[in-house]
Amino acid sequence: MLALIASACAHGASPMPVPEARVRVLGQPRPADAGSPVVSVEGALVMIRGIARQVEGGGLYGDVDVSDPGTLRLTLYDSLPGRPLDAPLPGGVRSRTVVYQATVGPLAPGGYDIVVGRATRRSPK
Repeated sequence: MLALIASACAHGASPMPVPEARVRVLGQPRPADAGSPVVSVEGALVMIRGIARQVEGGGLYGDVDVSDPGTLRLTLYDSLPGRPLDAPLPGGVRSRTVVYQATVGPLAPGGYDIVVGRATRRSPK
């Protein structure tokens, strides 16, 4: 679990918008990319850079959950165009390891534990 203190500034009394995750695939990992995800903060945004599996021909996405105070959960998932996210992948679909950067926010000021996980698909019945 990663810990961070967001240095966001509160402007007025308006509520913070619901945080979103934008995930970009940066390319193939290098040996220096091994290890835990790296976190950085820019105002109310958090950048998480790490390594994940991505289905070839699909996209890499992220869901954010901040319902537990002081915890930011980023759940990564991949998808093929036109397929439900929780549907099992067809046979023969390959995946590859990629470096990603997730930009998460906006976040309310304060300290957060950051948990990065992976969504799992249902097994075929």
